[in-house]
Amino acid sequence: MLRALGFDDVIVLDIRPGPSVDLVADLNQVDPALAARGPFDFVLDWGAASRLFRFADYFRNLLAVTSIDGAVWHIAPSDNLFARGPCMFSPTLLHDFYTTNSWDILEMHWVHVQSWHDDNWFKAPYTGGALDWMCFGSASPGAHLVSALVRRRTDFAEHLGKP
Repeated sequence: MLRALGFDDVIVLDIRPGPSVDLVADLNQVDPALAARGPFDFVLDWGAASRLFRFADYFRNLLAVTSIDGAVWHIAPSDNLFARGPCMFSPTLLHDFYTTNSWDILEMHWVHVQSWHDDNWFKAPYTGGALDWMCFGSASPGAHLVSALVRRRTDFAEHLGKP
């Protein structure tokens, strides 16, 4: 799919070797070899983060492998997707992490899925505090995901006080 969208070089990362896996790394720990393979212009996390336990290291790896002006797209379970991994992400986590670290949020949505077997998916833009009304059991039946497309800004290194 990514090659069809015009990406010349696509690298598939997984925790174990397998068919079509180009890079083996454990995102639960900072891996200098991973950073050495980058930086990448586009990173797609289609639920990998929900299968991790050490989120600080996961985010450090993401910061290390994403090029200046590069983009990261997260599609992660947020609610009622218990079999998708040990963790689910509040949209607030991604929103606050990227705004605190001076990345641009290009698009961010929360997605409501009534069933995997129909086209009745609903998405709505997310901004900080947008889902406060849904606290304490007010979410509609079905599952929820968060989709966040973010871009690393040129001034990110200055924000961290690094060269």
